[in-house]
Amino acid sequence: MKKNIIATLLVLAISSIAIFAANATGQFDVVTSVGGIHEIKLVTVGTTVPTNKGGFDGLSADNSDFTVDDTNYSSVQTVRQLISMSNNRNGYYMTLSATAMGADLGTEFAYINYEVVAGGATVTTNDATEVDSVTNIYDSGTLNGMDFYSTNVTVEVNAEEYENAVTGSYSGTITFNLFAN
Repeated sequence: MKKNIIATLLVLAISSIAIFAANATGQFDVVTSVGGIHEIKLVTVGTTVPTNKGGFDGLSADNSDFTVDDTNYSSVQTVRQLISMSNNRNGYYMTLSATAMGADLGTEFAYINYEVVAGGATVTTNDATEVDSVTNIYDSGTLNGMDFYSTNVTVEVNAEEYENAVTGSYSGTITFNLFAN
């Protein structure tokens, strides 16, 4: 019986050593949350399209007015390059709208209409009404990473309206919007 007690104590001692001699480990998780990045820049025509956010951030925006005058009113003018960037995994799309060039004559307004084209969108202005394109400039589809898109923006003034316009300072607005899906 003494041998059984000694054997039992020996088994308990060995198993206790095994329990307390186990390897110790430590660990932690590496986590992040990536937010949405959605931007548009109008730049000088011929600008190289970036391939990363740093390149996009380094682009110089060109939001200066495009001036219509007697040398350029009668033909299509490439006035800007539109570059967009987004990382929305469900994709994004861009829209186009525009208002005619209008002049406040005091008692009424005078208008010069024009057509603007960007990507798959076309808008022909209609006097005082803001006109939205029925098609989008671009639809990205789903994304697997950062997406960059570029297209030229063209303007063609209604030459007859320009030639027959009364004196005044005319101004219209072209608007580009980016929406995450």
